Amino acid sequence: MTPPPMEKYECLSGIYWAPLGPIVQELWLGETDILLRLRQGYAERLKRFALKDVHCLTFTGTTTGSVISLISALACLTFVGLFLIARSADAEDSVYLTGVGALISAMILTVNVALGPTCRCHLHTATHAQRLTCLSRSRRARRVLHTLARAIDAAQSERTQEQTTATPGDNQPKFSP
Repeated sequence: MTPPPMEKYECLSGIYWAPLGPIVQELWLGETDILLRLRQGYAERLKRFALKDVHCLTFTGTTTGSVISLISALACLTFVGLFLIARSADAEDSVYLTGVGALISAMILTVNVALGPTCRCHLHTATHAQRLTCLSRSRRARRVLHTLARAIDAAQSERTQEQTTATPGDNQPKFSP
């Protein structure tokens, strides 16, 4: 007896880094379901959501990226100001320290602006709402949610066609006196 064929999955989104260390969350799309893989250290959890059971996908913009950009821009300006003061005072050690601080904060600002605005995404079923932390940037989230929406629409349109072709009373409970 041969085992049933494995379902093919397509990786939609990858890694999310938490402040306390790497938490890997991957979102995979199969033919009939969505697989959410959560890894932290040596522990791994899998959550499977049937495409027919998904009620909605939510996408909400957040201000996290703007706050990070504002803080890194203020840090960069502060370090540049201190750099100019240290340079005019001929304090060589301070010049290097403030220059490195300005460079690091400018790199953080550049990377954050290049990644684009931040967002928060959730996948809702009848009994559960799961936050998709791997979709934290709007550009990637829109692309992935569009792919998921097409797959969910296709799976749920099959279900509605099956329901309309069924004869009335097929799913009715049978009572005997």
